[in-house]
Amino acid sequence: MAGTNASTLILSSGSMEQTQLSIQNTSSPQQNRNGSDGSIAILWDMENCPVPSDIRPEDVASNIRMALRVHPIITGAVTMFSAYGDFNGFPRRLREGCQRTGVKS
Repeated sequence: MAGTNASTLILSSGSMEQTQLSIQNTSSPQQNRNGSDGSIAILWDMENCPVPSDIRPEDVASNIRMALRVHPIITGAVTMFSAYGDFNGFPRRLREGCQRTGVKS
């Protein structure tokens, strides 16, 4: 798609684990030099970047959103937050946590 720029954001929780997300930004190349004010889509690979068993999925989703709110360059609005993977193989608490926070599967 013309004008779409993809980047990866690495978020670290309190532990040494990291979550890798694909961030899609639909701003123009000129905007990307000075900041990203376009729409933001978060695509979360939950098979390769799972929620640790001792952390609630709601907290992870909230921390991802907060990291983008305070990011100095990415300033666009999050218009889509989706997780992908084999949701049938994920624990029920994970599936329900994603549903409660608005993360689409």
